[in-house]
Amino acid sequence: MLILIVGFSHKSADVIESWAKHLAADYHDNPRVAYFAMPELQGVPGLVKPMILHGMRKDVSSAEYPHFVPIYDNKPAWEKLVSFAAPDDAYLIVATPDGHPVWQSHGAYSDETYGELKKSVSAFLGEAPTSVSKP
Repeated sequence: MLILIVGFSHKSADVIESWAKHLAADYHDNPRVAYFAMPELQGVPGLVKPMILHGMRKDVSSAEYPHFVPIYDNKPAWEKLVSFAAPDDAYLIVATPDGHPVWQSHGAYSDETYGELKKSVSAFLGEAPTSVSKP
């Protein structure tokens, strides 16, 4: 199972971080679930990109670093994939291991939406859904 959290603006970084903390609390040790926080950086000028990336990475714990994957190109394709609507939202995709989306949403973190995400993951994995974590 694959979970992606994609963001398209500086303001979406905090929203992505909130979602990522909840995913880490529930799925960090689950070998059947891979999750990635994916800020989109295609439009960032080359001279400042290293500084921005450094600033973003310092907020990511070393345990979560493998789950941090910046996007550097194909912005239109990513926007199409997530049904882009608002630049400051986080976009969530739950997909099968072969890449077929089974659930999507976007926006700020909410327990209700996170519960829906967890249900979609549990249904695919054949597990009983668990309660929403509070990191």
